[in-house]
Amino acid sequence: MNFKIILPLLCLSVFLLACNGINSNSGKQTQSTTNDSIGNLAELEKAALLSKKVTDTVLLGFKFGMTKDQVLNHTQSLYHEGKLKQDYNGKYYFEIATKTGEANKGFLFADYFENKLFSIGLTFSKATSNILVFSAMNDLLKQKYGDADMMDKPFNMDVYESYWLRNNLKIRLTSGMPEASVHYIDMRYEKQKEHADSVEKANSAQKVKSNL
Repeated sequence: MNFKIILPLLCLSVFLLACNGINSNSGKQTQSTTNDSIGNLAELEKAALLSKKVTDTVLLGFKFGMTKDQVLNHTQSLYHEGKLKQDYNGKYYFEIATKTGEANKGFLFADYFENKLFSIGLTFSKATSNILVFSAMNDLLKQKYGDADMMDKPFNMDVYESYWLRNNLKIRLTSGMPEASVHYIDMRYEKQKEHADSVEKANSAQKVKSNL
């Protein structure tokens, strides 16, 4: 009997049961719909932002508001300290060990709004098991931030999400195809970035249309 095959199946079964409900703080969990999930998440975001407190230092010591140059300098410092590694393509990654003892590479990514860091995270695009990475990251986040505020299965497929909301910080942990990932997002600027992106997309579409 192959233990390495059985353990991922057991972990998957656990998360199938855990993700039937959407709010880990509720007494009874029921199957969520996509609209219910969006509504509940928006309410949780609004409540978190009401604290007026600021959480700016997140993953690996990165700080919201850093410029691209500051992020690059901090990334290189982490690499020299051995906290980050680099692959043959020059991409930086952080290793996470799953319960089977296998190391998985979480590749670092960063998003900016007006040249200031508002989102940073890890993408496990080559994980041996997305659900095991999800489980390992969930344990690490729980140790630092406590229980997740919301768990969800938003699509009719093997996609699972957990959310932590702490002041302006939103952490989104995802497992599904084609990858597992974790995002640390500054909610103060998230909507502004989304609006700016939609305006830019509309302007680009209009330029293409005018040239036809």
